[in-house]
Amino acid sequence: MNHLDLIKRNLFKREEVKEAFGFGGSFYINCKRSRERRKLFEAEAASHGIRPLRVEGFEPTEEEVEALGFTEWKLKRRVFGQVGCAVSHFTIIAEAKRLGLPSVLIFEDDATFCEGWEKGIEHLSSELEAMEHVLDWDMVYLGGVPHGVKHPRISSAFFRSLGMWCTHAYAVHEAFFDSFLEWGTKQIASIDSKMFHQAHLFNFLFYREPLNFQRDGESLIAGRQINRGGVIQNAYDSFPR
Repeated sequence: MNHLDLIKRNLFKREEVKEAFGFGGSFYINCKRSRERRKLFEAEAASHGIRPLRVEGFEPTEEEVEALGFTEWKLKRRVFGQVGCAVSHFTIIAEAKRLGLPSVLIFEDDATFCEGWEKGIEHLSSELEAMEHVLDWDMVYLGGVPHGVKHPRISSAFFRSLGMWCTHAYAVHEAFFDSFLEWGTKQIASIDSKMFHQAHLFNFLFYREPLNFQRDGESLIAGRQINRGGVIQNAYDSFPR
């Protein structure tokens, strides 16, 4: 068994999927039990002019985790959530491919939207379109934690990602759908770790400033950190504007 054997298929009709800020569609992942997160995310997203379709987060059984090759109990305890997250992301990409979407925006339900999000995503989208004749992009992070400060700047709007943590908000181009799904045929636990370590092989970008954080403002993984003075900073602060 692999991750793709566990994905949910044929979730939506083509007419249900609406273009969003220049992208072919938008989706978000939310587990059945996380009702409060669902309410918070949907309300905040709608206030910023976007209504992503909900994809129910996958929650694997112990048998399914074992069938994926995670057989040591201590390891299984760590990867239940990671496997569920990965399968959920593969589900969206498989659905986007089936529906023939040119690109897709993906959110997790703990993503929060920065002030001025609409203006930022419109600029991001228009800059991607303007670069199409000189750059093929595979994926764009809307937020996260860039590893180090050596990411090359490729335009006024984008850095080339050589390693970014977090999958709470990002966009994927249709040219990358097959490569993305190929990951699902291998044994992986954490999808963001897979993206991090594969970044140098593909055209992964990140926008010049974060558009989405995770809701937990004190988490370094959310792209934020608390300094000794109690001021929230973000992981992009060392990058030139």
